[in-house]
Amino acid sequence: MKQRKKIVVLLAVGLFFWVTVGFTHAAPRIRAPGNILSLAASPDGRWIAVGFETKKGGGIQVAPLGKNRARAPRIPKTKSPVGFVGFLNNGTMLAATTYDQQVIVWNVSDGKEIFRRDLKKVMLRGTRLDVLTHPTAPLIAWIFASDHINTKAATLSLVKVPSGETVGSLKNIRSQYQRAFTGDGEHLLLHGAMWNWKSGKAYRVKGMGLAALSADNRVAAFGDTDGQVTLHQFPLLTKLDTIDLKKYSGDFCPEKMAFYRGGKSLLMKCIEDDRSPAHFLIWNLKTKRLRKLKVRGAYWTIIPKTRTLAISRRNRVIFKRLP
Repeated sequence: MKQRKKIVVLLAVGLFFWVTVGFTHAAPRIRAPGNILSLAASPDGRWIAVGFETKKGGGIQVAPLGKNRARAPRIPKTKSPVGFVGFLNNGTMLAATTYDQQVIVWNVSDGKEIFRRDLKKVMLRGTRLDVLTHPTAPLIAWIFASDHINTKAATLSLVKVPSGETVGSLKNIRSQYQRAFTGDGEHLLLHGAMWNWKSGKAYRVKGMGLAALSADNRVAAFGDTDGQVTLHQFPLLTKLDTIDLKKYSGDFCPEKMAFYRGGKSLLMKCIEDDRSPAHFLIWNLKTKRLRKLKVRGAYWTIIPKTRTLAISRRNRVIFKRLP
């Protein structure tokens, strides 16, 4: 009888640990040799990659997720810290940018470099390099953006990999930290605009700032620096709801957003000012309730097709199950 009670207690403790801490079978152990500066998961949920800095430069670590038993590719070290990593072409390619303005793409299967472009010579003073990868096609977009968010000084180029052919470009767009491709891959959501890169047409959308799109391509979320997030039916862009973050959680504005649970929940990383720590908030689209998520970390992503949050803490990646 005592032994049976002991087993029940151990099972209860294990279940409590799994629910609260959130470790799952899809959580590999990742410990980089330096501070992690970027993090991304492949669209198919098979790989996770982190970019980091070291005293002599930087590098990238790739690890399998879930039931993926494939061997992780070894990516050569870089001469400069890696500020961005992202998967493209259905997770078969991995792109990265370094602090010395190098854009590099590797094959995930063997770690072979297939594309490199040095953008340092073509960048203007007072601009930064932002990069976005296409989830289902061998396309990569880089943006020369102004450091001032409200300045219409950003220039976007969409390039095919590995040929380097420019298939589209857009000028005089607002500087913005988060952009998103639509599910059909034909449109790019920008700050204040939706761009069809195949036709070259851009549609202005009032109030559009940070952009996030649900996996089923039905709901789009747009955030702005005033602390408001608006939800729209996509692609008609009919307004569904407005989330006033100031009303619920103080003087916060969204910094990054992502849908999960098939578009039923929206995870937002919000900041108050440069000195205050970031807060993670979850909005339930059905109940219209906002809740805080007790988690700390810098860079994060949601593993596709799961409820698992991957978030960096210095040189480690922590995995947490989302409610």
